[in-house]
Amino acid sequence: MHPPCDQQMSLITQLSKIQFQLMHQFLASIDMYPGQYHLLNVLSLYREGLHQKEIGKKLFIKPSSVNQIIVKLEEASYIKRITDPLDKRMMIVTISDKGLEILQKGREKSSHIQELMKEGISESELILFDKVALKMKENLLKERHGEYNRCH
Repeated sequence: MHPPCDQQMSLITQLSKIQFQLMHQFLASIDMYPGQYHLLNVLSLYREGLHQKEIGKKLFIKPSSVNQIIVKLEEASYIKRITDPLDKRMMIVTISDKGLEILQKGREKSSHIQELMKEGISESELILFDKVALKMKENLLKERHGEYNRCH
């Protein structure tokens, strides 16, 4: 017999929150917020840089929020703003070497947290968990896109 759906989701939510809290503690220790870390991650994927509007789209946040994050990261020398050679009115945001260094520390901490979560769990259990979690994600995406309504 399977436990009720809300108990399973509660456990998944708890895992997510604990993982987030551990990462948030680490980021706070280096004077960074999650949004700043996410922006650095995005910029690391686009080494030629991105316009502020593109960053907002990729992070699903408003331009004013992007600007606040950019200002803080620029003050810390984690990013640079350069004039777009194709449109002098636009600025391109790029990650600096210092930004890449701090991002690497964050990725190492994230990997450590992932390893802690997997401790004592067999490879076959992890494979099964991945399959189940992926199916749950697919189910939720179908619901979000209006493909079916099972839970009411």
